[in-house]
Amino acid sequence: MEQQETNQTTSQAFDRLKCPACNSMNIETLHVGKHTGRTIGTVVGGAAGVTGMFSGAEVGAGIGAFAGPVGIAAGGLMGALFGGLVGAAAGRTIGENFGEVADDHLLDNCHCLKCDHTFRE
Repeated sequence: MEQQETNQTTSQAFDRLKCPACNSMNIETLHVGKHTGRTIGTVVGGAAGVTGMFSGAEVGAGIGAFAGPVGIAAGGLMGALFGGLVGAAAGRTIGENFGEVADDHLLDNCHCLKCDHTFRE
């Protein structure tokens, strides 16, 4: 039983990343592309949602029309708000996915905490 645990621990150690400069296993993953893509996607998606808010406001106003002028105003506001939120959420997801691809294939996404070297997996 103890031999099995030792073999498993040893194999896990070989599976971990090592710094190509100093062979340290004290590595952090940066996720720069993911964070940047998420931020840009949220802003762009929110902007797209806001430009589409006029459609959302129109639909919301139509739904709120049965309640009179207050319903039209409230429905229009809620439709616009919903359009902006949905756009921002969709943009965030898409931007995050693009950022992950950039992290995996383009960026030096690993950082050695011992020698400060950055490298790609």
